[in-house]
Amino acid sequence: MTEEVRRTEILLEGIRCDFRAVAEGHQILRREMQEIRSELKGEIKDTNDTIKFVASTLKDVARELGDKIDKVGHKLDAHIRQPA
Repeated sequence: MTEEVRRTEILLEGIRCDFRAVAEGHQILRREMQEIRSELKGEIKDTNDTIKFVASTLKDVARELGDKIDKVGHKLDAHIRQPA
Protein backbone atom coordinates (compact mmCIF):
# COMPACT_ATOMS: atom_id res chain seq x y z
CA MET A 1 0.00 0.00 0.00
CA THR A 2 1.44 3.33 -1.01
CA GLU A 3 1.70 6.32 1.23
CA GLU A 4 -0.87 8.19 -0.84
CA VAL A 5 -3.42 5.37 -0.50
CA ARG A 6 -2.83 5.30 3.26
CA ARG A 7 -3.41 9.08 3.50
CA THR A 8 -6.57 8.76 1.42
CA GLU A 9 -7.89 6.02 3.70
CA ILE A 10 -7.14 8.16 6.77
CA LEU A 11 -8.96 11.11 5.18
CA LEU A 12 -11.92 8.91 4.27
CA GLU A 13 -12.12 7.58 7.82
CA GLY A 14 -12.13 11.16 9.13
CA ILE A 15 -14.87 12.06 6.69
CA ARG A 16 -16.89 9.01 7.82
CA CYS A 17 -16.56 10.09 11.45
CA ASP A 18 -17.59 13.63 10.58
CA PHE A 19 -20.55 12.35 8.57
CA ARG A 20 -21.68 10.14 11.49
CA ALA A 21 -21.42 13.08 13.87
CA VAL A 22 -23.51 15.27 11.55
CA ALA A 23 -26.09 12.49 11.13
CA GLU A 24 -26.33 11.99 14.91
CA GLY A 25 -26.67 15.73 15.45
CA HIS A 26 -29.37 15.86 12.81
CA GLN A 27 -31.23 13.02 14.50
CA ILE A 28 -31.03 14.76 17.87
CA LEU A 29 -32.31 18.02 16.38
CA ARG A 30 -35.23 16.23 14.70
CA ARG A 31 -36.18 14.57 18.00
CA GLU A 32 -36.01 17.87 19.88
CA MET A 33 -38.05 19.62 17.19
CA GLN A 34 -40.68 16.86 17.38
CA GLU A 35 -40.85 17.20 21.18
CA ILE A 36 -41.27 20.97 20.90
CA ARG A 37 -43.94 20.52 18.23
CA SER A 38 -45.86 18.13 20.48
CA GLU A 39 -45.62 20.55 23.41
CA LEU A 40 -46.81 23.44 21.25
CA LYS A 41 -49.73 21.43 19.91
CA GLY A 42 -50.81 20.73 23.51
CA GLU A 43 -50.45 24.37 24.49
CA ILE A 44 -52.38 25.53 21.42
CA LYS A 45 -55.18 23.08 22.23
CA ASP A 46 -55.32 24.33 25.82
CA THR A 47 -55.40 27.94 24.59
CA ASN A 48 -58.18 27.16 22.10
CA ASP A 49 -60.19 25.41 24.81
CA THR A 50 -59.78 28.43 27.09
CA ILE A 51 -60.84 30.82 24.32
CA LYS A 52 -63.93 28.71 23.62
CA PHE A 53 -64.83 28.68 27.31
CA VAL A 54 -64.39 32.45 27.62
CA ALA A 55 -66.43 33.05 24.46
CA SER A 56 -69.23 30.84 25.76
CA THR A 57 -69.18 32.60 29.13
CA LEU A 58 -69.27 36.01 27.43
CA LYS A 59 -72.28 34.95 25.35
CA ASP A 60 -74.09 33.86 28.51
CA VAL A 61 -73.26 37.12 30.28
CA ALA A 62 -74.34 39.15 27.24
CA ARG A 63 -77.62 37.22 27.12
CA GLU A 64 -78.24 37.80 30.84
CA LEU A 65 -77.42 41.49 30.52
CA GLY A 66 -79.71 41.79 27.51
CA ASP A 67 -82.54 40.20 29.48
CA LYS A 68 -81.95 42.57 32.40
CA ILE A 69 -81.86 45.58 30.08
CA ASP A 70 -85.14 44.45 28.52
CA LYS A 71 -86.73 44.14 31.99
CA VAL A 72 -85.53 47.60 32.95
CA GLY A 73 -86.89 48.95 29.65
CA HIS A 74 -90.30 47.37 30.25
CA LYS A 75 -90.42 48.74 33.79
CA LEU A 76 -89.46 52.19 32.53
CA ASP A 77 -92.16 52.04 29.81
CA ALA A 78 -94.73 51.01 32.40
CA HIS A 79 -93.66 53.80 34.71
CA ILE A 80 -93.84 56.39 31.93
CA ARG A 81 -97.39 55.28 31.04
CA GLN A 82 -98.65 55.78 34.58
CA PRO A 83 -100.55 58.96 35.17
CA ALA A 84 -98.70 61.60 37.08
